Parts: sequence; C-alpha cells; structure tokens
Amino acid sequence: MCFRLLNANKIACLRVDAFQDLHNLNLLSLYDNKLQTIAKGTFASLRAIQTLHLAQNPFICDCHLKWLADYLQDNPIETSGARCTSPRRLANKRIGQIKSKKFRCSGNTQRHTQRDTQRHTQRDTHRDTHRDTHRETHRETHRDTHTETHTERHTETHTERHTQRDTQGHTETHT
Repeated sequence: MCFRLLNANKIACLRVDAFQDLHNLNLLSLYDNKLQTIAKGTFASLRAIQTLHLAQNPFICDCHLKWLADYLQDNPIETSGARCTSPRRLANKRIGQIKSKKFRCSGNTQRHTQRDTQRHTQRDTHRDTHRDTHRETHRETHRDTHTETHTERHTETHTERHTQRDTQGHTETHT
C-alpha cells in the first residue's frame, strides 16, 4: 500500500501538480491542515486512490470547491467527513453531500480567492527561485573554493619541491 500522511502540517495551499507523479497512491491524508480550497485537478493523477482524508481544514465552500463536491460524489473515498467552514449557509455540512448548485461565488469571494491563489503561486515561485539561487551560489562557492584551494596547494607543493631541490643542490655543491 502506498500512502502519504500529511496530517497537521499547517499546509495552507497545494500546487495543482503536488501529486502528479503519485499514480500508485492508495491513501492521502491532508487531515488537520489550513486548506481553504483545493485547485481543480489536484487529485486527477491519483488513479489508485482509495482513501482521502480532508477533515479538519477550514474549507471555503464556494464556486472554486464545487469540483471537489462533484469528485467526492463520483468517488466516495473521503472517509474523514470533510466539512465546510464557510459560507455560513454551508458551515459544518459535509462537502461530499452538498449539491453542486450550492457552491456559489459572489464577486467579492471570487476576487478574494483568485488573489489568494496568486499570492500562493508567487510565494511558491519566490521560494523555488530562492532555493535554486541558493543551490547555484553554493555550487559556485564550492567550485571557486575548491579551485583556489587546489591552486594554493599546487603552488605550495611546487614551491616546496623547487626549494628542496635548490637547497639539496646547494648543499651538495658545498660538501
């Protein structure tokens, strides 16, 4: 059995490709995190999924989460009882038991959710760029340090050999 237990990690957002290479995953637990929404297609590549735990997340059940309700109705694999936190009219209702037409967005909600998604994407991009830059800087520093150290050792060894040879030659001449 292949599984991922990502419980209580304070995960606030998931990239849509977060699970793309986990085709054999049977159980995914995102229980007790900070997820308010999940992008459509996030679970698309999970062909072998049998159990999905999403409860104890503060889900905003608006038009952006409609797909999840449809998915859970078509695939009854969510066993932890994931519920809506808001809007108030859907609070504490199980996501998989709410009719699609109930998942609505007001203009305000739609703008807010899009802004949050953009912010998470920008933060992920910044983090990835920072990590890649740090990695490249580390490689360059290591390469430069290694080259300098190698050059210094080579120069010292070369100088020592010449000094020893000169000293030995000088000593032999005087004896």
